[in-house]
Amino acid sequence: MKENNIAIFQASSTMSAGSAQSTLRLIFNLKELGLNPYVFLNQKGDVETVLKENGIKYYIINEYSNDTWTELLYRKNSIQFWLKKCVKTILNGMNVNKAAKICKKLNVIIIYISAITSCQGALVAKKINVPYIWHIREFMEEDLECKFINEKKAIRLMNDSNLLIAVSKAIKNKFSKYVQESKIKVVYNGVNIGKYYKKRNIFDNKKITISITGRIHPKKRQDELLEAISLFDKNMLENIQVCIIGQVNDINYEKKLKQMIERNGIKEHVKFIKFTTNIEEYLWKTDILCVPSAKEAFGRTTIEGMQAGCLVIGSASGGTKELISDEETGFLYETGNPKDLANKIEMAIKNIELSKKIARSGQKQAVEKFSDKKNAKEILTIINDIVG
Repeated sequence: MKENNIAIFQASSTMSAGSAQSTLRLIFNLKELGLNPYVFLNQKGDVETVLKENGIKYYIINEYSNDTWTELLYRKNSIQFWLKKCVKTILNGMNVNKAAKICKKLNVIIIYISAITSCQGALVAKKINVPYIWHIREFMEEDLECKFINEKKAIRLMNDSNLLIAVSKAIKNKFSKYVQESKIKVVYNGVNIGKYYKKRNIFDNKKITISITGRIHPKKRQDELLEAISLFDKNMLENIQVCIIGQVNDINYEKKLKQMIERNGIKEHVKFIKFTTNIEEYLWKTDILCVPSAKEAFGRTTIEGMQAGCLVIGSASGGTKELISDEETGFLYETGNPKDLANKIEMAIKNIELSKKIARSGQKQAVEKFSDKKNAKEILTIINDIVG
């Protein structure tokens, strides 16, 4: 590769987004591997701080993708909505031109777009005639409750890309309806081993800690874990502490969870912990990590939990079932079935030595197969293949 400048269009500017954490690790590792990354953020946010601390040059070029590129499945039409959409579309066009001028001046050899919910990078790449790759980290309808506003345009832009990178086979299967299967390559996300890995024993304390991490939203199904816990008798509950860790994305859902806790008389066994960038400190105190989401595109929290030495119990759906081998590296339960989840938790607690063995196997697999450095090397190979 003669030149090494790459433009990275980052779809999220907040560190609470798992996609932002994954992309940042990719940026740092690509830099170590010899590329010179320039990051384009679509708005201000705490990602800026991390980029500054690591000496990464970045630009803030606003992109109003909501209601211009994607839309909520159940949006409400109004005159105000259409006026805003028109203004956003005009501003997006101006900002594409602005980003294109910067990329051309930087002599970037390729553009990388961090999520399918953003299209600015694709439009810039076409404008200055450079190759682009698009990372797909979401199902959209199934997990984000959104869809493309103009599906024909989206299909055209995806097909014009040099490659689509899917974070799981489940994502590849979903998007194969838009492009040829050969146009999509599965590259599993990588997690920073140095941040999460710790050699430790689980089930060594009197209290068993069961955690669930991620945004507090119906799609993450914290209620399914609470319902499962409510099925335990008093003797079982006596030694259990449930930690719900994450940023509140849906206030009404949070209220529903708290009402559910009160109604089932489990308040003393459940606590809420706000989002933290030091999630590993909580994972190292966790015995069982639950991932009840019905449609995880990949399941970053699953790998974080495995690397931290937790026994992970996940829903047998989406990307989660690709990461966990049932009763070998974790436990899978029937999606949407709290009783089955309760049974798996009870089995884990009543068979502690087996659970410890499975957790160790899960940790070994997560370290060997899902490291951020492995992920970066695979993506670097893709870039080299495209630009020569």
